[in-house]
Amino acid sequence: MPAIDVEKPEKAAPPAETVKSSTVTLPVIGMTCAACQSHVERALRSTAGVRQATVNLLTNSARVTFDPGIARPADLIASVRKSGYDAALPADPTATPVDTASDEGSLRAKAALTLAGGVLVMLLMSAHNWLAPVAPVLFGISPRTLQYVMLAITLAGMIWGGGIIYRQAWTAAIHRGTNMNTLVALGTGAALVYSLAATSMPGVFRRNGLHADVYYDAVLLILGFLLLGRWLDARAKRRTLDALHEFMKLQPHSARLLRDGHEVEVPLSEVIAGEVIVLRPGERVPVDGIILSGVTSIDESLITGESVPVTRKTGDRVIGGSLNFEGAVEYRATSIGADSVLGQMMRLVEEAQSSRAP
Repeated sequence: MPAIDVEKPEKAAPPAETVKSSTVTLPVIGMTCAACQSHVERALRSTAGVRQATVNLLTNSARVTFDPGIARPADLIASVRKSGYDAALPADPTATPVDTASDEGSLRAKAALTLAGGVLVMLLMSAHNWLAPVAPVLFGISPRTLQYVMLAITLAGMIWGGGIIYRQAWTAAIHRGTNMNTLVALGTGAALVYSLAATSMPGVFRRNGLHADVYYDAVLLILGFLLLGRWLDARAKRRTLDALHEFMKLQPHSARLLRDGHEVEVPLSEVIAGEVIVLRPGERVPVDGIILSGVTSIDESLITGESVPVTRKTGDRVIGGSLNFEGAVEYRATSIGADSVLGQMMRLVEEAQSSRAP
């Protein structure tokens, strides 16, 4: 009897292990242009264990998804620093946002004074055309003396106003990178060197058939317009982030829990799902939950846009961040932190700010 080949069933492949991943948002310091954003993003993606990295120039932050078994947040920060920028561990989300009004004011002052210096130097370059009718006494100033005056004004503007630009260009250079600051530093530096040579050695230029022209005004105007752009960019960022800061203000910092028949006030970070929370009139709802007892009216305009308070009773859902009116209720926490409605809204706002068009 011929042998019959019996096909053995294939063994099922063992289930693949669930790959763990963590996501962290790191504040990045020192980015000023798209090239900076690209450098930081490339450095993070080349770090071992990193699966995805998205850098947001608007919020000066990097959102990184990584394998905690291979990489740590400290490794991510080290990679950012190696690329010529700085980073820090994410701050406490309940902390008060840092006020950047002082930095914005400093940029505005530097931009205004640098541009004013550029305009002044431009006027001094054609001084002998307008000094005679305005101030005849000053008409006797020699053109070379005026050039040294323009040099002093230019150096002051470069050091005080454009100092941050040259520092960032140097940092990029020692890390073998380039950015917008590199272009500006090279352009203004070349203009200063040429103008300085024309001021100190005009005879050399004439003997070689060249005009000993100076470009001090161009140096200051380029720096001034760049600083003006940075100020406008900083102001736009601040206004854009105001919505996120307003969301953060809606969430209270503590909650009143019912434990063993006693009310205990604890920080919001210590509340866990399933605990019973006591909500009094005039308070904001700490976290999402389901009412166990009591009847009240709650202003949920932050979610629905409806200005009229809605009645909430036993079995109804309450949303964290909404405002309780006249009633006192007890409810069980169901969603906390990033899983709550307010947390999801904040995450969507952050994702919308960090997303880019294809």
